[in-house]
Amino acid sequence: MKKIALVILLCLPMSMQAQTVVNEAKQKAELAKKAAEEAARKAEEARIAALKAEEAAKAAEAAAKAEAKAKNTEKAKADAKLEEKAKAEAKAQKEIKAATNKWEAGNQERAQKAMEAAAAAPDPDAKYLGGAVPEVDGHVEWQLSVDVPGKSAEWIYDKLGQLFTDMTHAEGQMEQSRVALADEDNHTLGVRFQEWMVFRTSVLSLDRTEVNFTVIAECKDGRADVKLGRINYVYEENRNGGQKYKAEEWITDKYGLNKSKTKLARLSGKFRRKTIDRKDSIFKEIKNTLLLEN
Repeated sequence: MKKIALVILLCLPMSMQAQTVVNEAKQKAELAKKAAEEAARKAEEARIAALKAEEAAKAAEAAAKAEAKAKNTEKAKADAKLEEKAKAEAKAQKEIKAATNKWEAGNQERAQKAMEAAAAAPDPDAKYLGGAVPEVDGHVEWQLSVDVPGKSAEWIYDKLGQLFTDMTHAEGQMEQSRVALADEDNHTLGVRFQEWMVFRTSVLSLDRTEVNFTVIAECKDGRADVKLGRINYVYEENRNGGQKYKAEEWITDKYGLNKSKTKLARLSGKFRRKTIDRKDSIFKEIKNTLLLEN
């Protein structure tokens, strides 16, 4: 028994030493495990950070492409607007060039001389003042008689018929312009005019009115009697159908001049001026057609 106890006492230190070694090994293993787990955690964090960095780089690239595309789109829009503006300006210039009274056209030298003569005149509106718009039985009507010695009624009828046909097909005429009456037996012509009368043009505005009137020509041997009347206007036609005026209520002395009859009225005066000018141009063409070939 004593021997066994002695052996146990002798082995006890060795057992304790072995236990210490085992514990140290366990601790080292535990530390190694924790170190491995920490390394794995950091590696995962690094992987996630790399993925986020890659995603951020892709997002930045996509944003850069989107920004570049947006800039290109804006530039394209800006270029399109500039082109559209240029086309609009060109169209406006073309319309302004087209929107003129063709019957007023003349060479620049003649127009310049007319302007200089008008500037030198004491009152350039004198021809448009009192008595310039005659009334017959309450209606505005101008009359013209042209003596054409040696010419038959048929010859005069044919000449004026061709003139009126050409005039109703001229630029600036509208669809209702036509020779409405051609009475060959009585040598009488009736013409309806529907046309634009332009007051003023600019890049930003076009001031004009539709005007309707008739011309009646009675042809006789050696003579033509012409009447111009039945005048009415449709102004600002794009606004609720336009404002409609009859010559009798708009361009006569009562309405087309100021109270003292010394100046043209502010609004209706421009209608009076252009209507008188148009009448003069038509009567001049009639006289030229009949007399220059006589």
